[in-house]
Amino acid sequence: MTGLPADTPNGAPVNVVRSDPQHRGLLFAGTESSVFVSFDDGDHWQSLMLNLPTTIINDIAIHDNDLIVGTYGRGIWILDDYAVLRQIRGALATTLFRPSDAVRMRRNVNYNTPFPKEEPAAPNPPAGVAVSYALATRPASEIALDILDARGALVRHMTSAPTGPVREAARAPMERLWLASPTALSTTVGLNRGVWDLRYDPPPAFAHAFVFNGNPGSTPAEPEGALALPGAYRVRLTVDGRQYTQPLTVIRDPRSRIAPAALVAQHAFLMRLMSGLKAAWADFKPVAELRDRVRQIAPSDTTSEVGKAAKVLAATLDSIAGDSLEDVRLVWDPRPAAWSFVNLNREFALELGAQDNADQMPTRASLAVARASCGDLSKLVGRWRQFVQQELVKFNQLLARQGTAPLSAPATRASLCAT
Repeated sequence: MTGLPADTPNGAPVNVVRSDPQHRGLLFAGTESSVFVSFDDGDHWQSLMLNLPTTIINDIAIHDNDLIVGTYGRGIWILDDYAVLRQIRGALATTLFRPSDAVRMRRNVNYNTPFPKEEPAAPNPPAGVAVSYALATRPASEIALDILDARGALVRHMTSAPTGPVREAARAPMERLWLASPTALSTTVGLNRGVWDLRYDPPPAFAHAFVFNGNPGSTPAEPEGALALPGAYRVRLTVDGRQYTQPLTVIRDPRSRIAPAALVAQHAFLMRLMSGLKAAWADFKPVAELRDRVRQIAPSDTTSEVGKAAKVLAATLDSIAGDSLEDVRLVWDPRPAAWSFVNLNREFALELGAQDNADQMPTRASLAVARASCGDLSKLVGRWRQFVQQELVKFNQLLARQGTAPLSAPATRASLCAT
């Protein structure tokens, strides 16, 4: 049998062989030192050790899509969701494998007391759905993995481009051990795996927080994107301009007793809150850019007519935009008398986190708060539009009298926050 080592010191007899119940010819073997896999009914074998220590393999069990290995003295090891092995046919070409059905589950946010770091513990399975893909050669550019809903709308976009942690990670209220690290898709030649956590893309935010999860490396930065609804989705892999697609089914949590209509209502509400986050973020950009240009006109002049006017103008823009670099924390404060785009972005992030911690029907009170926030955003956009139409026009007239080129008026738009 090609592949099983014949020169292992002291020999390595085979203790157990298991046949996959769904795919004929797929076999697993446990020896005195290793685990092996065969795709051709035992004619050829390959190592399946991965991070498994060299030890005696006493037994192998198969439960749905998980491979369970019992060892002598080194505990029980589980290969989560090995369904990709059922789809391999010969040499690996660049392809996307069909992912297993995913169960829609929320992560633990109960602030549980974790095990001491000295306590032996194994990581949990990937939170969400494991998406396996193969690369025959190293890609010439970044690869992308997109999740699309049944209508073809983009839900999540993941790439191989490296990303850094949010700035709050440097002063998180917990050890770095618990924080989830930024991830990127692997571009290694061969079999790779990405994980979709069943959430939409995180909305852009000026402030982040960490809701503790008592599992090492499992506490993400908030705000997170809304949890996707149960239903049909498509996974799309893009490699060097070529696309590969596979269907994916998300199943509702069998423990959840909420009515389907309530789940849909909650999802719609969360998406509205996310639209508020995105709108406040997008509206901040042109205001901040204009503020920078105003400050460049007379950075140290506070006595001339232009210098005084620029100072007043910059102060007004400060009150509209807010400071994106200040230490803005995701904590509840009294609603201010006047909002900035930075503070409204934080407000929507807080409301999103409060509503997305359980499957629940939105309450009248939470809907009212969201309507108030959307109304405040609309008022702020109106104030910004009025500033461009009046105060910026007057300032440009002053610049024209001084022989200075006027500032171009940035685009203004209506708020995208749905009420």
